[in-house]
Amino acid sequence: MYVDIVIVNAMLGKHYVIILAAGKGERMRSNEPKQFLILGKKPVIIHSLNAFYNYDKNSVISVVLPKNKINYWKLICKKYNFRLKHNIFTGGLTRYESVRNALNNLNIAHNDMVTIHDGVRPFISKKLIAKTFNSAFKKGHAAPFLNLKDSLRKFDKEKANTKSVNRTNFILIQTPQIFRGNIIKDAYKNEKSNKTDDISLIESNVQRVNLIKGEQTNLKITTNEDWILANRLIKN
Repeated sequence: MYVDIVIVNAMLGKHYVIILAAGKGERMRSNEPKQFLILGKKPVIIHSLNAFYNYDKNSVISVVLPKNKINYWKLICKKYNFRLKHNIFTGGLTRYESVRNALNNLNIAHNDMVTIHDGVRPFISKKLIAKTFNSAFKKGHAAPFLNLKDSLRKFDKEKANTKSVNRTNFILIQTPQIFRGNIIKDAYKNEKSNKTDDISLIESNVQRVNLIKGEQTNLKITTNEDWILANRLIKN
């Protein structure tokens, strides 16, 4: 059962949604950044933005883009008649810098909720958003995870060899990752970090990282194989 988002907004403050779309998509080897590729009838990033708007129409939505793609994004919005109100922020050289740029430009209060999501995860479901939000609402932070299904081996560079490891000791982390305002802002006070996601940044500030079960369909489009699968999954 979902927590009513209207009740949550009344009890807390605002709900900020930051969609990260500043990547170059080099692993796709495409001339077009993957967030702008047409999936079904519209660009990938529009699917992601719509998902969060449909969950909470009162949320403050922001998108983080490469500086040289901001005007291009505005043209896309016009072409696809995309009128969803949102802020546009410039991304940095790393994911950390991109998130920090957005956080520094938003007037986030102590009791606001902040959702951070990869723009190239267009199949995020309303159910998973709600489940993650509700858990973060109760515990201050939450992120979805998946268990590994395949066998796992570790590569030893020195010996040029591999060895088996216990896959039950490892999990995969997804987005959205959702935080209470004060928790995520405190985590981003450092000048820089090499952490690759937001939940990792709060580890030293919380007793235990709050992880919930994610969804296999919450695909992150990273490679050409992902793109082929995405086109099989898309319905509109």
